[in-house]
Amino acid sequence: MEIRKKLTYQFIAIVALILLVSFLEVYFSFSGTRREEFYDRLASKATMVAQMLIEIDEIDAELLKRIEKNNPLSLPNERIVIYDYLNNVVYSTDEDSALHITLELIDDVRLNDEIRVKQKPFEILGQFYTGP
Repeated sequence: MEIRKKLTYQFIAIVALILLVSFLEVYFSFSGTRREEFYDRLASKATMVAQMLIEIDEIDAELLKRIEKNNPLSLPNERIVIYDYLNNVVYSTDEDSALHITLELIDDVRLNDEIRVKQKPFEILGQFYTGP
């Protein structure tokens, strides 16, 4: 093999490796940022819904469901479930019971204030809210 071809192939391999490493770094960096923004959005949405349900006397669960149904900022396949201190469901948009919320999960939320769990195909954010 000629030296010229050998140098050309080495140059191509080095450039390809540098591009691959750069692309992987951008991908993983963006993936982490996307995940954090997603959970931040979930947390603000959960806090807003809990505040509306608990603090505003005129809003009950049915009215809140109608408000959330027409909310353009809702996420696709979004499910919101609110429990009281006795583990009773106060509010839920999970009509088909796709989420499997266990008592252990609820206790973890109470102990840690916030948890993040994957439950295929859902990503769940559990957040402890005590009111104003």
